[in-house]
Amino acid sequence: MALTKERAELYYRKAATNDPLTGIPNRRGFSQKAQRVAARAERDRLPLTVLQFDLDNFKGINDRFGHRMGD
Repeated sequence: MALTKERAELYYRKAATNDPLTGIPNRRGFSQKAQRVAARAERDRLPLTVLQFDLDNFKGINDRFGHRMGD
């Protein structure tokens, strides 16, 4: 029973933090991971760089697959 509950929790945690269309972290997943990485860099006094991409014509993906799918 405990294993079933763990699997369900993992499934819902992944669903809440990953984009279903791409499988990569959504805003929530990115934010959680970024906070952990930034805290580790600060703790270890390491430099931190963030690279962000802006996809052109992403509206077409949203229009084709729906706005729920294209976060």
